[in-house]
Amino acid sequence: STQDRILQQWLEFWERNRLQIIGALVLVVLVFVGWGGTIYYQGYREDKAAALYAALPQEGDLRREGLESIARDYTKTGTGAFAAFQLGREDYEKQHYDQALKWYQPLMGLSGKQAMIGAMSQNNVAMIYEAEGEWGKALEIYQQMATDAANVAKAYSYYNMGRVAQNMGDSEEARRWFQMALEEGTGLPVADRARDRLLWLNIGSQ
Repeated sequence: STQDRILQQWLEFWERNRLQIIGALVLVVLVFVGWGGTIYYQGYREDKAAALYAALPQEGDLRREGLESIARDYTKTGTGAFAAFQLGREDYEKQHYDQALKWYQPLMGLSGKQAMIGAMSQNNVAMIYEAEGEWGKALEIYQQMATDAANVAKAYSYYNMGRVAQNMGDSEEARRWFQMALEEGTGLPVADRARDRLLWLNIGSQ
């Protein structure tokens, strides 16, 4: 019968290929178990980092040491990234720029749930370069942010590019970026700031 022939063909196929079939099934199981274990381990580390962060004192050297420990030992967790960002901000406010860059730069380019930390770190690195008078480096970062398709705050990037161009003495380029910030940022505070900058540039050119 047809069913007998199909069964016979299947048995013959099994005899010829059983080692390969068993190997493939074992591989699938191992991949599934490994993937599940990785997800569990990542979740465990995130929970551990969050618990350590919640137990930190509100201020002082012990808090700083705790943040450094979390940032160092839980680098691939959201809490670890946030701890590193806070350390960078503290060092930036103290004008310890080299130390701040050490914390911020590894965070640049973060995506997914950590995309906001990545974007803020990128922006703060550019601000450090501004503070150090390295206008070219600052402008390059702002340009990267302005061309990032995921950037939902391009008006601010254009505005920052205008500021840097103005500080570099390039009034025409500054006007161009402030105008783009004005158009892109309609209804946002940055549009008012861009308008004020354009006004001062026009007064200065008269």
